[in-house]
Amino acid sequence: MERMGGVQLMKRGLIITGLVAVSMLAVGGCGASESSEPATDGAPSATTESSDGTLTVGTAPTIDGASPFSTDGVTVQVPEGWVTDRTEESGIVQVLVYDPADQLNPVAITVSSEASDEAVNVQSDVTWTQLGSAGVSELARHTVEWPAWAYATGITGVVERDGGETSTFVSVSARDQAETVMVSVSAQTGEDDLEQSLQYQVLQTVEPAS
Repeated sequence: MERMGGVQLMKRGLIITGLVAVSMLAVGGCGASESSEPATDGAPSATTESSDGTLTVGTAPTIDGASPFSTDGVTVQVPEGWVTDRTEESGIVQVLVYDPADQLNPVAITVSSEASDEAVNVQSDVTWTQLGSAGVSELARHTVEWPAWAYATGITGVVERDGGETSTFVSVSARDQAETVMVSVSAQTGEDDLEQSLQYQVLQTVEPAS
């Protein structure tokens, strides 16, 4: 199976997935104690206040026929017929979970061992700035309530693809209770209701490995 890093992902049209992967690498490279670079040319400021309240991810649903996949301290339920693709670069692990018939709308899980509230906030800031620079529309920041994770923040928005098609996405950065694992999990879909999509249900199943 083809291995895809952040740049290759963006070339394939997986804009959100690629940017989240690149932002995690950037955070890992500079350390959580350093601030992200300022937004450029029309990008929203990384310090913009949360504009759309609390996002409640909820408890993991039961996905009929799904199988568990675990790696690097996290686990996720993979729907029947979907596949996983794990890559690693500079100590950052990324797992794509997707339907081979809908590869432009994956669930992406990026994992780092640098886990703290500060690291989560920096990751969210960098992702926010990069999404704005990429021209993603309807961006909103959220505080996140997610029972599986001790602390989390989120970003939602809409990305337009070539041909005028759009995908709605959510990207959540979170850390576990023990502060041993940080994840950025993104899900996107071309369907009208993101929270009713199978991609969103898969995102809900991401949790620290027991």
